[in-house]
Amino acid sequence: MGKNFQREMTKKWTLCTANIRWWIRNTGRLCPAGKMYLLKTDASGNPQWEKYYGGIKPAGGADMQPTTDGGFILMGTKYIDDFNGNIYVAKINSSGDLQWEKTFEEGGVEEGNSVQQTTDGGFILLGSTNAGNIDGCLDMYLIKIDASGNLLWKRHFGTETAYDDYGHSVQQTADGGFILLGTTINSDEFVYKMYLVKPIENGKSILGRSAY
Repeated sequence: MGKNFQREMTKKWTLCTANIRWWIRNTGRLCPAGKMYLLKTDASGNPQWEKYYGGIKPAGGADMQPTTDGGFILMGTKYIDDFNGNIYVAKINSSGDLQWEKTFEEGGVEEGNSVQQTTDGGFILLGSTNAGNIDGCLDMYLIKIDASGNLLWKRHFGTETAYDDYGHSVQQTADGGFILLGTTINSDEFVYKMYLVKPIENGKSILGRSAY
């Protein structure tokens, strides 16, 4: 099934998704099934406006970050069916109006979890995918796009001994690279461990990675 997710941003924003009709108590309204939902409030929590994103296919919200132009970038998953999805990202202005949206698919199962604007004005996205893996196991999935959402490059990262490697959070580092945080599941013991990856050269190689 699709995920239900809700996140507060500085007490003024709420990003969520609903795979059923979801009651919004503050507004007395219903969130349409399968839409990414954004609510803008004032500092006291009073609703000012609300928007829905994702198009025809169900979409789930996972992350939201402010952008240098005063708008926001939204990150999540657009679901193909109850179990499979693709990475979904949407750029909006300060009023919540959609400026552009993109879906990234590898031909497998993808999930989008984290987004950050980079110093070049573009964005870095992190999620998970099982594309290219014969056993169907997931790898971290790192995507770099420009300011208009056009793909620049994409990379997979995973451990050889893991059952699944999930990408949860990405941050740009002082050297212009990135640090990735996720979870890895040992294929022998099925033990969850924190997974930290530092890629270099636009993700072409790895400076270091550790599981804790």
